[in-house]
Amino acid sequence: MSVADIFVGAIAAFTPELDNLYEGAKEYTLSTWELQQRALATASGAAAVAIPGVHVAGIAADLAFVVNRMGVSSFGVGSIIGNQRNHGFMLEKTDFGAVLGYWADDSALKEAMRGKGAADLSSKVGFKLATKMYGKAATLVISEALLTSSGYLIGQKLGGKAMAKVGAKVAAKFATKAAAGFVPFLGPAVGGGINLWLISGIMSAAQEFYTDKANLIDRL
Repeated sequence: MSVADIFVGAIAAFTPELDNLYEGAKEYTLSTWELQQRALATASGAAAVAIPGVHVAGIAADLAFVVNRMGVSSFGVGSIIGNQRNHGFMLEKTDFGAVLGYWADDSALKEAMRGKGAADLSSKVGFKLATKMYGKAATLVISEALLTSSGYLIGQKLGGKAMAKVGAKVAAKFATKAAAGFVPFLGPAVGGGINLWLISGIMSAAQEFYTDKANLIDRL
């Protein structure tokens, strides 16, 4: 099984407890949250390739851990931004797919959140009425509605094209990690650095996505 396949499987298996994540992260600042998540991911990456020759099995477990940390860190960012923007809980399970798309620099997805798709959603009478009747609870279908309408989401899962783009980006980095693991002393430094790159990138993408989401909620 390829690294990309393992990564896709780990994303499918990721089932976050959003209420607990929100309560645990909302009072953080973005900077302190990022420092904590980077430290956790870096330590895991270094340990996964610490022993040359047996590191390959460790990388599979590390990949699952990294996906978990990517998800937790991105939802944490959303919790903090929601709290700071006075929107409170604005997390959806489908948000993680959107953050991954932002991380992969998917221009069509960003356009859906910022352009015509977002404008259409915010102007729909039915959605405006639901927002007035049910308050912020009605905004918790924003990501799913826009991801589905743009073809990025199929059912509750990322579409094949989107997942292939994200999986390929991760696979390229983990191939470097696997090769470095055969070199004593070099492996841990490279492994930790790659995990840091992944977590830093996903949190930057999460900030971008949740800022767009908060802006959209402001328009409803």
